[in-house]
Amino acid sequence: MQNPQGLTEREVLERRGRGESNAVAFVTSRSYLDIAHAIIFKLFNGIL
Repeated sequence: MQNPQGLTEREVLERRGRGESNAVAFVTSRSYLDIAHAIIFKLFNGIL
């Protein structure tokens, strides 16, 4: 059985250059202010 090996630094740079990385941009659909606004007004309308 062979020992597993990772990519060399050169292979990593080549793959990154081709856009083959697993880095994912974190994007939310709403801002914290939008979420807070929705929650506050639902609560306020429920009280009324």
